[in-house]
Order: sequence, then structure tokens, then C-alpha cells
Amino acid sequence: MLAAEKARIRQVTLRIPDHLLQEARRTAHRRRISLNALLREVLERLAEEDRQAILRDAYDALGADADAGVEGFVTAQREVVRRG
Repeated sequence: MLAAEKARIRQVTLRIPDHLLQEARRTAHRRRISLNALLREVLERLAEEDRQAILRDAYDALGADADAGVEGFVTAQREVVRRG
């Protein structure tokens, strides 16, 4: 997480089934981290996976079109950087 992002922490309400909450608590306990830290880690990982998927799609599109320039890739890469 970037320093600027740390300054803007928000509180949210999450509605999940009880069994999922209990499993998350057990996982956090095993890892010796808070439930909050565990959920933040999971969300950060999902966001990173999404950024990587955008880049993969741009590479795939670039490779599929022999006439394509690098503009599509650069645009996708810019979007990933912008989303952070």
C-alpha cells in the first residue's frame, strides 16, 4: 500500500455468511494477523490479479493482430498504472 493510500483508510460494513466469517477468523488466527489485515491482503491480491489480467489481455490482443502497434498495450499499461 502506498503512503498516500494509508492516510485514507475507510471503514466498511461487510455482510457474509457466518461460516465464511468463522473460517476467515481461523485463517487470520493461524497466520497471527488480524481479520482486518487478512481481508485487506485478500482484496489487495484480487486487485493485483485484475491488473495482471488487463495486461495479459493487452498482450494477447497485441499478439493476435499483426497490424496492431503498441498503442493498445501502452493504453492498457497506463490504465493499470492509473488504477494502481
